[in-house]
Amino acid sequence: MGAPQLALANAVAALGLGIAVPVTATATGAEGPLLGLAVGTVAGLTFSVTTLVQHNGFEQKSPRLTLINAGYQLVLFVVMGVGARAGVRRPANHQPRARHSSRCGRSAPSVVSAPCPGCTIVSSP
Repeated sequence: MGAPQLALANAVAALGLGIAVPVTATATGAEGPLLGLAVGTVAGLTFSVTTLVQHNGFEQKSPRLTLINAGYQLVLFVVMGVGARAGVRRPANHQPRARHSSRCGRSAPSVVSAPCPGCTIVSSP
C-alpha cells in the first residue's frame, strides 16, 4: 500500500471517529478524555483489529506480525479517538431566552433546553 492510500485510509478512519465520538457523547452524556479513549478502543477492536486478524489468518501471516499490526491499528484508533474528543465542543446545556409580557411591559427570563436531540423543554420562574 502506497503513501496516498495509507493517508486516505487514515483520513477515513479519523473522519469516522470524528463522527462517532460526538454522537456517543450526545447519546450517553459522557464527557472527558476517557470518552475518546473508550470510543477509539471499541472502534479499533471491533472494526480494525478483527478485520486484520481475519485477513492475516487467510494470508497465513505469522501470529507475531499479526499482533504487531493489530497493536499499531489499536493505538492508531485510540489516539484518533482521544484527538477527536479533544476537538469536540459540547453546546451549552441551555439557551437563555427572554419572553416579553404585554401586560407588565417587562421581559420574563426563561431557560430553553438545547435543540439537540430534537426536543425543546421550556421552563420559567
